[in-house]
Amino acid sequence: MALLLRFRIDLRRFDGSLNVGQEWPVFHRWLPNGKEDALTFDMKDSNLELKIWFERWGVVESGLIKYRSGKREFDPTIIPTQGYLVAGPLFGQLTISNIPDEDIELLRKNKNDDQRYINLGKKVVKDLIYPPIARFINILRITYGQYWLQKFEGWDARVVDIGTYCGNTLRLEWSADAGGTWLPFIPEPKERYMRVVATAPSIERLRQYLTEEDWHDLEKMVRDGYEPSLAATLLAQTHRLIDRENWREALIEGNTALELAIDERIRSRLDSDKKLLNLLTSRFNDLPLRIKLLSIGTFIDNISLEDINHTLEVIDMRNSVVHEGWEPTSPNDVRAALRGLVRLVTLLLPGPGFKFPTAREGNMLRQPEDWEKEL
Repeated sequence: MALLLRFRIDLRRFDGSLNVGQEWPVFHRWLPNGKEDALTFDMKDSNLELKIWFERWGVVESGLIKYRSGKREFDPTIIPTQGYLVAGPLFGQLTISNIPDEDIELLRKNKNDDQRYINLGKKVVKDLIYPPIARFINILRITYGQYWLQKFEGWDARVVDIGTYCGNTLRLEWSADAGGTWLPFIPEPKERYMRVVATAPSIERLRQYLTEEDWHDLEKMVRDGYEPSLAATLLAQTHRLIDRENWREALIEGNTALELAIDERIRSRLDSDKKLLNLLTSRFNDLPLRIKLLSIGTFIDNISLEDINHTLEVIDMRNSVVHEGWEPTSPNDVRAALRGLVRLVTLLLPGPGFKFPTAREGNMLRQPEDWEKEL
């Protein structure tokens, strides 16, 4: 018998730690159309299937589609004309094909304090839902630059009981009749507890949001098991700091991302020859970052000399911040230098490309053919 478990995850922040203009995933000229455009994970087990999707929710205000939870009051032909489209919460469904009959009976009788029910809940949450979903959201935050999304936190028994996590964080429901009826999936351990922690955009910038093509690339990434590297993670953090105009921290974080990206580039090239790798890194790692940059950057054709110069400026600025307590006084110069570093680091890193959207973008309507003219 097959057990279906559906869930809904809010990706916006509730802790007040980030005050930005956007809290949901943002797409450009396209929105996934519910289950029709669902992504399917490779669960490494033919008895398991996990799908995720976004719903097309919104209303029309001043000619633009604005996100409204649960409402679908707009003409879908507006979608390809609009530069900035908000996706809302993430939906998903886990199918377990070989569920024992006795587990289904526990669910039907709502014996949610039975240890087998509780163990099933822990397995579903910890082993089947959390790892792939956390990885997917991490890719959105890092590879696609949507840093404003809340990191997906796994269940921690020290913070919240399993029933509260299933009911509040995942809004988990179950069905044993192929989705005909749905009931809450909430294991009930004896002790329940919970800790509460309380402009006109450019076309180029709008293209940094998720597109239909990105959605299909995401499917390949989640199926192939792609994980952003440490350098990619620090690059995304640098982007977040730039978008928040936190210049000092962005200069420091950007330098670290650069150093790690150089190391990752060398290792990806020489990893198959440990002798060469050890010979190079034993000497290369002791060089100043400026020399490392010039050594590797000038011999990669698609890295522009302008971005090398910008990145050298970032290195000098970072050193002034750290060693002299320098405060950036010309944001435009710092922003231009940091963006050059970001472009350069992107080209150093192996794997998929990156996007760098802003959390405070405006919106725009254009005819589909006019959007295409700008490509």
